[in-house]
Amino acid sequence: MNWNGVVYYPMSNGRKRLLTDSNVCTGCRYCEAICSLVHLGEVNPRLSRIKVIENTEKGTAKVVVCRQCSRPPCVKACPEGAMEQDSKTGAIIIKYERCNSCMACVDACPFGTIFISEAQKPPLICDLCGGDPMCVKFCRNYPHKGHAALAYTTAKEWAKMKREIPSP
Repeated sequence: MNWNGVVYYPMSNGRKRLLTDSNVCTGCRYCEAICSLVHLGEVNPRLSRIKVIENTEKGTAKVVVCRQCSRPPCVKACPEGAMEQDSKTGAIIIKYERCNSCMACVDACPFGTIFISEAQKPPLICDLCGGDPMCVKFCRNYPHKGHAALAYTTAKEWAKMKREIPSP
């Protein structure tokens, strides 16, 4: 659900999710840089598992990242059984040794959050850095908003953060 640029995802069992607020995102792309650095040892946004989509006409930026669906269609679509959902974090994990790069998961994702790259043949999807997403740590907090554009939290805590905007 989208409300004034803030994307809310269905949550279950109070599990943490990677949440985004496009009203706060400046398009700095720190998230892309840190993601590729952590996963591949190089700063290369093309190999990031999180993307920033900019609309230069409107001056806006939107973060695109896996939503950790409660019933992920990408996992079901994989003919090799190379994808599974981590029971603790909800992240989609790709078993690269089983992946044949058929891209069925890319086609199955209704949100376009599984990325492909010529340099990295298997698909790229956010794995939440094992439950400690580095992109969140490097996303800047804006005092006028009271939070950063990225948060790894529960729906309840996210709603609380949104209500507690500091006064000037």
